[in-house]
Amino acid sequence: GGGGQLLSSMLSQSGASSCILEAIIPYSKQSCLDVIQHRSSEDDEPIGFCSEDMAWRLALAARDRAYELEVDLNRWPDVHGVGMTATIVSHYRRRGGYRAHAAGVDARGVGMSYTHDLVKGHRGREGEDLSCALLAARALADSVGVETVPGVEFDGSYGVRLEEEERSNEVGEVALGLERIPVGDTRTEADADADGEAPYILVGGTKICAPKGPLPKEAIVMSCEGFEVKLDAMEAVTKLAHDARVALGREGDGTVGSWAILPAPVLVVAPKPHAPAVLAALLNLENAAVLVMNPQNTHGDNCKIPMNGLIAAARAYPSATFVVDYNDSTQQQINDNSPSTRNVGGRYIGTVTVDNSQTLLPHGTGRMVWENGIAYDGGWLHGMYHGVGRKTYSKGGGYSGGWRLGKRSGLGVSMYGGKWGYDRWEGMFVDDLPDGMGTMTSVEGTTAEFEFCKGEPVTK
Repeated sequence: GGGGQLLSSMLSQSGASSCILEAIIPYSKQSCLDVIQHRSSEDDEPIGFCSEDMAWRLALAARDRAYELEVDLNRWPDVHGVGMTATIVSHYRRRGGYRAHAAGVDARGVGMSYTHDLVKGHRGREGEDLSCALLAARALADSVGVETVPGVEFDGSYGVRLEEEERSNEVGEVALGLERIPVGDTRTEADADADGEAPYILVGGTKICAPKGPLPKEAIVMSCEGFEVKLDAMEAVTKLAHDARVALGREGDGTVGSWAILPAPVLVVAPKPHAPAVLAALLNLENAAVLVMNPQNTHGDNCKIPMNGLIAAARAYPSATFVVDYNDSTQQQINDNSPSTRNVGGRYIGTVTVDNSQTLLPHGTGRMVWENGIAYDGGWLHGMYHGVGRKTYSKGGGYSGGWRLGKRSGLGVSMYGGKWGYDRWEGMFVDDLPDGMGTMTSVEGTTAEFEFCKGEPVTK
């Protein structure tokens, strides 16, 4: 909670909405843990809630959150995160010392952290909150690269107790001793895997750290692997990205200004040697960047299993929308219990998961279109239709309704496309078969009760 005056001051400035994406105060321990959860792992050494390391981790989490909120990839190199944690005067006398910790970090993963050891009794609650705000402001200024602010006299000594004077606070603590001017500690985000460089993004000619948290919810991730890094191939990648945006309804509104809806951000996964060439070839694709992943993953008993960049991205960003091409061999991983799609390639656009064999599987929601024209749009579970979805065939007909583990289940509609003179039957499905009394609709629009028993018509 310390440092709230900084938020109040910044939000009161004209133009604050143009530069502040979000400001939160994770006051409880659980709230703090929620903020940093995507940057924590079981292998991390414990750190104190009120420590310089915690301020740094909060700053990194804030920077990653800025990535998630900013849909314009061209602004990602300008994002910054600031974190602050402190122990200051309360409504009772504390046994330990009072101190404030602040850190700021930029998109390149470079920043500064500060600690201010406060003399008890020199300030009341409001004064100590101001000291926290000044420390956080200093960390932010360092991250942004602002050394001076016109019309403001500010240096590291401002608000620091450098001379003895009689002071006491509201809980009766009496000030004794002096304070040191906080000195910044330069920090660099060091999260590279043991096998190589950490994931990074190339956007507008700038190399920045890849987020460890979620991508913007509209983001689309695709791969250029399998394409030669040539102009015509990159044109195919650009067209694929455009088609994906159109299919998802994320192509933007074509306007400009503060309230314009931009085309969905597209991250094209590319191997490190080809990344600069891919970025150059994508110049005509608005709101796009190149994502370079480390194609290694620790799996099982510390066994290193190589994987391509798209799979690494799927592990890192499980909530993002992916574009995945399946060929006749990988298609076998999608179990739809249909001979019409067996060993048939296709393209999937939606959320995914990665199985133990390092294969991308549709998972969540998405649309799969096979090369023979069959399409499915809806819920998935580990490569199987699951939840609610719609499957259609190239020559007409299909099914829309509930699915369970790849089979039609629950209330649904069989669409006949005029076959046998029927338009559709609506009723219950059990184990992939129509079962029970339902409503049959003819091509002329007339309706009648019609019963199935385990997929067979019941005649009476």
